[in-house]
Amino acid sequence: GHRVAETELRVLSFGGSRGAKKINETIRDSLSYLNGMDGIRLTHITGKYYYDEFIKSLNDLTLSDNLKILPYAYDMPSMMKDSDIIISRAGAITIAEITALGLPSILVPSQNVANNHQEYNARFMEKAGASVVILEKDFTSENLINLLKKFMKDRSLLKKMGDNSKRIGIKNAS
Repeated sequence: GHRVAETELRVLSFGGSRGAKKINETIRDSLSYLNGMDGIRLTHITGKYYYDEFIKSLNDLTLSDNLKILPYAYDMPSMMKDSDIIISRAGAITIAEITALGLPSILVPSQNVANNHQEYNARFMEKAGASVVILEKDFTSENLINLLKKFMKDRSLLKKMGDNSKRIGIKNAS
């Protein structure tokens, strides 16, 4: 690839197979700021159910090449592998995939799951220094953008989080 790619922060965001309304809303609210922004490339997967509504809600915003919105990903593992950071829910399978690849993450635990286990998973990742956890009520475009800017400036922080993620990863999780 060309040299610019080294400095680009490649972000992959998704809300699980069905999508997540809150993640979609916050990403959508961040797009006009991130549109055409140097140093960042974002791929967001809305979930099939939310895709049309998401695209409609962009109104007249024409997305630059650095932003890609997809209804669904058929090859999640390779998309994750090509990313520098993941923004997602904190389900067990997602976390197994993130840590198997040794990726840093921003986790937004779902509140509507039994015994709040997503927040428990997310806090485990946070304690290990592999993730930043943002609760739904705090997951605003402003907070997200500030975090992404911090990671763009400080790649060593991302690397440290990635190393921590790899360290707790279960390599043979199927």
